[in-house]
Amino acid sequence: MYRQRSGHLIGAICVATLLFSSCTVSNLFTLNGQVEGLRDGDSVFLLVRTLSSISTQKEDISPRFGDTLATIARGGSFIFTGHVEGIRDARLVFQRLAPRSPSASLFLEPGTISFTGHLDGIHDATITGTPNNDVATAFRKSEQDRYADLQPIQRRLRDTTLSEQELVELQREAARIRAQIRQSRIDFIREYPDAYAAPTYLRLLEDNLDIDTLEQLYSNLSEDVKQSRFARGTAAKIEARRRTAIGQPAPLFSAFSHEGETVSLEDYRGKYVLIDFWASWCVPCCAEHPHLRRAYAHYKDFGFDILGVSLDDDRDRWIDAIEADSLIWKNVSEVNGFANSIARLYGVQPIPDNFLVDPDGMIVARRLRGDEVESTLARLIKERTVN
Repeated sequence: MYRQRSGHLIGAICVATLLFSSCTVSNLFTLNGQVEGLRDGDSVFLLVRTLSSISTQKEDISPRFGDTLATIARGGSFIFTGHVEGIRDARLVFQRLAPRSPSASLFLEPGTISFTGHLDGIHDATITGTPNNDVATAFRKSEQDRYADLQPIQRRLRDTTLSEQELVELQREAARIRAQIRQSRIDFIREYPDAYAAPTYLRLLEDNLDIDTLEQLYSNLSEDVKQSRFARGTAAKIEARRRTAIGQPAPLFSAFSHEGETVSLEDYRGKYVLIDFWASWCVPCCAEHPHLRRAYAHYKDFGFDILGVSLDDDRDRWIDAIEADSLIWKNVSEVNGFANSIARLYGVQPIPDNFLVDPDGMIVARRLRGDEVESTLARLIKERTVN
């Protein structure tokens, strides 16, 4: 897809995929880097997401990089040159290819890209010189300024000596800044529908936007940008939210329980059932379990049940959490994390999340927290009894 031409190249993995016969001057890129803290001889890796790793048939938001190139730093600088087909997600990884190594994302596109920063704060690097990197860096810097305004407020909110009035005022100011950040992202998406950073911010916003606004922002993206991995993820989320909106029939599914039996949502027809999406490693999920146990105890004799859907990827941790938290209702899992087909069917991410389904199989509530499960059940059961 692109060919490395750097004089500093010491190796290229997936060489076969890099040899692209139709390279032209028009898709030439040069990536110049200057990073404080890099020592002479440190390795720098350029990971590029290739077209062959993109599936248009299903949502794919994982950072699958098909091409990996390496070079050596000299005087804190490095260079990569070659050809790139289209605009690709890329990542620079420093010193060694490992999960905790310093790294930063960028857009690999034709032109001369300048990357400058410090190894200890590489996420704050300045990436300029090409249209998508210019726009993305400028907006990221403006967001950092807003977050800088928020940090001292968050620190003060931890002060246990604050008066009630001071607490309320600080919470109001924090909410105002968060609203500004949210609105600035919406404005960015509207102003730059051709920018490949736009779907990244849309992906961050999608669970906090009403479905009509989300769909409008997505529709406004350029056709090329809609093919990016985050935009495809949003398209899948829109479809799932339409499919699982309140008032829609709950999509049916079957899965294996922690006891090895097949459990189907259809088995719960005639009951109120809360489909609870959780995972053992999710602290907010586990914080909801006492509320769910209480709701289950109070309403199980009134036709209420819970069906847990775990997004764990470790079977032992999943089963241990079921026992530790006394989850006596059925729990199912594919033990494959967020690749869980039920979570994708229901458009779930992040967790905790839940859907309350009535005896007729219709979705009647979503994302109930704390005592909301009990209060909602009380209202619905009363209404159903009266009617």
